[in-house]
Amino acid sequence: MADEVLIRVEKRYPSGGGIRGELTIPGGGPSVTVVFGPSGAGKTTLLRCIAGLERPERGLIRFGHEVWLDTETGRWVPPQGRRVGFVFQDDVLFPHRTVWGNVAYGLRSMPWAEQAQRVAEMLRLLDLEALADRYPRTLSGGQRRRVALARALAPAPRLLLLDEPLAALDAPARREVQRLIRQVLAHTRIPAVLVTHDRDEVLAMGDRMAVVLDGEVVQVGTVEEVWSRPASPAVAQALGIENLWSGRVVGRDGDLVAVAVGDRRLWALPPEDLQDTGDVWVVVHPRDVVLEKGTLPGFEADLRVSARNRLAGRVVGFVPEEHVLRVWLDCGFRLSAVITYQAREAMDLREGDAVMAIIKAPAVRLIPHGAPERP
Repeated sequence: MADEVLIRVEKRYPSGGGIRGELTIPGGGPSVTVVFGPSGAGKTTLLRCIAGLERPERGLIRFGHEVWLDTETGRWVPPQGRRVGFVFQDDVLFPHRTVWGNVAYGLRSMPWAEQAQRVAEMLRLLDLEALADRYPRTLSGGQRRRVALARALAPAPRLLLLDEPLAALDAPARREVQRLIRQVLAHTRIPAVLVTHDRDEVLAMGDRMAVVLDGEVVQVGTVEEVWSRPASPAVAQALGIENLWSGRVVGRDGDLVAVAVGDRRLWALPPEDLQDTGDVWVVVHPRDVVLEKGTLPGFEADLRVSARNRLAGRVVGFVPEEHVLRVWLDCGFRLSAVITYQAREAMDLREGDAVMAIIKAPAVRLIPHGAPERP
């Protein structure tokens, strides 16, 4: 793809920390690649390497056919030559300039008429027209974020970098800025890279994601791929997938393998590198667990035919979340499921109730013990 961005870098600091890894950012459309991981993992360093604000010791960064960095040949393009927009974690707005003046700052080389036209377009796109003459100190956090976004987009960058753009915003402002970012990317047709440690932000904003742990890019793929099939227990834990158990492969029947977890048995679709027997990590996303109230006699029968696991359990607790309810079960091991508040009401589900947890075999992800934690 002509505008695809290839990043392969290694940057280390004398005091510790840095980043190493590889990812590709698709071009040609308004995609969002989320760089996800805990604080201090190296996400912002990766973003700064892409922007040219940090110079890696080793690596290659290529935008389409343009090479921005190649440490083998000594090639280096400074930030101003990359045409990248950067929204920093802190707004970094000029306090002595109005909203109009902040948005216009990167357009100083343009003729005045073109400046005015471009600023007007950005103010309209980000719903800032009524705030054009205001100063940053008079704006809310969400308004300042929108001004920072407008300023980054005004020079028409080819790539937009967003470092924790929703940090410190309340829920309504966060949802509004999320909506505007998506709207702006669809309008400008440019790809974006967004850094976050917020799992909900990944799901709300991302098309692709790169997971960064301890200074290394450990998994890259679509949001659905990474979320559904984490590459390691460390990735599963970082994603907040609580259903992570140690198990053992105890048999195979056709396309399915049987895995013992405690005294229970689960059927799963095996990965290609799985041996006929051996220790594995078993990962199930809570959203892939379906609950039915009550138990069914002979529930272990005919599992192979339906390719479904049916686990009898008991509700031991609820954890309310913003849009869903997390249900904790005792199924011989601790199991987390996610349901809607309406579903709980319809089932009249309470602590202590007997339930059936249903998990399709393809939703049971197996990771062999000894699988590499890093690519």
